[in-house]
Amino acid sequence: MSKRTRYNALMISLAKKHEVKIRTKVRQWLEFSSKEIGKGINKQMIRKDQAGSIVIELTDWTAVESNGVITIKPAILTAIAESGQAGYKVAEITASFDMLHPAAVELAQTITATMVREVTEETKEAIRWAIRDGVNKGKSIPQIGKRIKPLVGLTQKQVASVANYEERILSEVNVQGKLRFNQKQIDRKVARYENKLHRKREQTIAGTETNRAVSEASLMAYEEAEVNAEWITRGALACDICAPREGDIYTIAEARGQIPAHPN
Repeated sequence: MSKRTRYNALMISLAKKHEVKIRTKVRQWLEFSSKEIGKGINKQMIRKDQAGSIVIELTDWTAVESNGVITIKPAILTAIAESGQAGYKVAEITASFDMLHPAAVELAQTITATMVREVTEETKEAIRWAIRDGVNKGKSIPQIGKRIKPLVGLTQKQVASVANYEERILSEVNVQGKLRFNQKQIDRKVARYENKLHRKREQTIAGTETNRAVSEASLMAYEEAEVNAEWITRGALACDICAPREGDIYTIAEARGQIPAHPN
């Protein structure tokens, strides 16, 4: 097995290992976010025409973002430390990668804080959309609030997908022309669909940020070894964005921020 192949296998293995851990932390944070947003919804009676803006204003977003960093950052830092050590091995540096080195800690803070901020903004947009949709469908504020909580963490597109799915099964009829599902069955189906989207969302967030941490930590190691970086893909599994870059050589400065090239 060539050195290049061994490196690729090592980094894929590291990414898989840490993605699982980071995904667990992302889930914990989103559950906390749901509770905080629930507090905002329950704080007072809200007029329908004010609902979207007031729910956003009443939620303690500082607490949401702070909890995200506190919850996820240690897992990101651990991924950075192990990936940096792997980078040392590839670059043939006989030293231990210091996970408490200021550069490593700063990298973990930057990756985590940026991700938390972006997900939070996407969550706000999704909440606004869900409230507008509920108002347009004539639902009460308590009904809207009840529907929002399980949607926290999904993107606006995913929330719209849940709404469309619910509308579709609400109107399904059997051969006798009667509604196919009762409300209890509909609620179960919608909950399963929401859970499926949440798993996908968590995987996308965790996969993207894990790859970012692994890549940037490797570059820190290569910088010490004064070597360049090569773009290595997963071969036949590579997407149309990454495949054409296979084998491209970058200086460390050029390589920073290149991976991930897209959400994973």
